[in-house]
Amino acid sequence: MLNFDFSRLLRVPDFCKPVQLLNGLILIICIASVTQVSGVGYLWFIIILQFITSGVATVLFAAGLQDMIVSSLTDRTVPWGFIEMCYSTVFTILSGISVWIALRTNSNQLVKSGGGLVAGAVFFVAQAGLYGVPAYVYYERNREEERNRDITANPRYLDNNAPEYGYQA
Repeated sequence: MLNFDFSRLLRVPDFCKPVQLLNGLILIICIASVTQVSGVGYLWFIIILQFITSGVATVLFAAGLQDMIVSSLTDRTVPWGFIEMCYSTVFTILSGISVWIALRTNSNQLVKSGGGLVAGAVFFVAQAGLYGVPAYVYYERNREEERNRDITANPRYLDNNAPEYGYQA
């Protein structure tokens, strides 16, 4: 039986996961209020992709299954933080593009969005921030781990059979 621990979602950057879901729900409402016009299909695709990904990540993280699943899929070579950094970075960029598409589509005089696209653009900015925070935090953690890693402990780093040469001018 799964043991959900929602207190794990109260730490930085993990609190962003449920807020991403809530913001995604608001985005669905905003874009659903717009008549079907060119460009809205892309917005729907991004919203649904983000909503599903955030939902799965939230459930896995709350259940404490993320490390076990990622370890079994990657043979313990890729940590969860790296995967979250990658998808958060991609979704930050896609949310930024979505802001531009929503505002550009709304500026078309033939579209009567009733403010749905403008509100969607505002919430896409929020979504970019909600994905940008974990991307930055996990980037800094990965960078710090790389900085502190002792590369001389790697047997491939040292080739004991190679002769040592001094500095040559």
